[in-house]
Amino acid sequence: MFITATAPNPLVLYFLSPLEIKSTPNASTFTKDKLKELVKMKNSEKIMLSVFVSLLLLWAGALGLFFWNFS
Repeated sequence: MFITATAPNPLVLYFLSPLEIKSTPNASTFTKDKLKELVKMKNSEKIMLSVFVSLLLLWAGALGLFFWNFS
């Protein structure tokens, strides 16, 4: 039942949101140009990333697994 209900989803999504890039004859130059458009991370973005990762680790309790022995 589940497989038959989810099988047409990719086809429906293809019609609702068609692909922007249909063909990539020069994919390597396309990706190099897109990578050049990216810039280095700013300090504020690095701080945001470190806060996000630390909060994620605290929320998941991963720090307790590594730093405290519960046995």
